[in-house]
Amino acid sequence: STSAFHQPQTFTATQRTKHFNWIRPIKSIYLQDNSNNEELDEVRSSLSSICSERPLNRKDVLRALSIIPFALTAQSSSASATDGPTILDESARRFRRVPTFAIVDGSTGVPFMILQNSGIATGYFFTSYEGAALVLNDAKRDAAEKDLDTQKMWAEARISAVPLEFALKLSKAKPKGKAQNGVNYSTVYDIIPTINDLNDAGRIDKSGFFNQQGRVPLFYFDGMEMATETDDGKKKIPVYFSKSDLTKAWQDKFSDKPPPPVQVGDLIDTFSAMVNPGLGLKVDGQLLNNLVLIPTKEGRKAAVECEKSRGSVSAYKVGEMIAVGGK
Repeated sequence: STSAFHQPQTFTATQRTKHFNWIRPIKSIYLQDNSNNEELDEVRSSLSSICSERPLNRKDVLRALSIIPFALTAQSSSASATDGPTILDESARRFRRVPTFAIVDGSTGVPFMILQNSGIATGYFFTSYEGAALVLNDAKRDAAEKDLDTQKMWAEARISAVPLEFALKLSKAKPKGKAQNGVNYSTVYDIIPTINDLNDAGRIDKSGFFNQQGRVPLFYFDGMEMATETDDGKKKIPVYFSKSDLTKAWQDKFSDKPPPPVQVGDLIDTFSAMVNPGLGLKVDGQLLNNLVLIPTKEGRKAAVECEKSRGSVSAYKVGEMIAVGGK
């Protein structure tokens, strides 16, 4: 295993999203307010400071996403608080400006997680707001036909924005999470791209690699570089969650040139190779040191709106979960 993400299993892009039947609570004992659990309360996004009525400014959004602090480190690390950043910290920080979206309880910030018979709970982060909204709307619609406890559980559910940096570090920290039945469960995490992105990746890489659960495609062009440079003077390589965003970026910059063949890599393998180069993963070497993942305009706007609506509630409360089971 290269991370705490799901072990590879073969799914079609449609099946990858259809396993979100988040309806039935494991036990109808709702979490009590625990004011002592401040593990993520200090993770306060500065997005709130720019959420005024004025039009959204791209520079403001990027700046806000870039300075969100994170206290999470791998539990296995023996480094003291006075030590410098670890390779995990440095690698994850490169994804700080990219928002992801999770489903949480709106009054507490406690995430909804699917608890399997194995006793392992899975948390989900979506690369698009629309993907998270689709799952949440389906769950609420189905819950309306269930018992009162189930309806109550989903009534306060909302979508929260957290940086991809946080999702990646959480996958390495692997914190136990206490469910509403009082039991602590082990956790794994899955980052969910859109069906269109998975299908596009599958058309480029026909090996079936992107049918494995846990795969997150990154699209890029060989030879397409950004003006900014890395510390060693090399040009940065822009990569995108979406093939359409990549091709649009090329057309905006090189309108008189046909684009080269689209390349596709995997986020999880790339990040794992950054953190542990000795794993021997087959990752494009130029991505490891030079990639810059470009967030979508829609994702940045959605992240700001999520921040407006959450107020002072934690964006994502670590150490607790609302455990649900599939149908």
